[in-house]
Amino acid sequence: MSHNTWDYVTFLRDRGYRMTPQRQIIMDAICEGNGHTTLPEILDRVQHKSSAINQATVYRSLHFLLDIGLIVKAEVGPGEMVYEIKGRSPHHHLLCRVCHHKLCRRTMVLQLTPSTCCSPAPVPSAKRRKR
Repeated sequence: MSHNTWDYVTFLRDRGYRMTPQRQIIMDAICEGNGHTTLPEILDRVQHKSSAINQATVYRSLHFLLDIGLIVKAEVGPGEMVYEIKGRSPHHHLLCRVCHHKLCRRTMVLQLTPSTCCSPAPVPSAKRRKR
């Protein structure tokens, strides 16, 4: 979801907050990722727009935007977090444990069948020595 299709300024004002220029730039940086945006990508985009916004400001603003409900984050890999503008309905991030393929699903209707993205990892067999 684009932050340009949501009146987030009113959303903040209704809760007693304001949209600062720093928050605006950070929201723009997340939105420019067209969905899932990593922290390094956000930091890079913010620095290109305003070198006056430091890393600590970005971290504090992300935590604020998460707490207030304007953005969401998800772990899509071991230690790999992504941020995005909160949508009208939730969606889920799935990660294959074998090939680490990432899937984004709007519904959680899943069939318990083998993965279509890869084959199961081979189980190593014990080797016997010939005497």
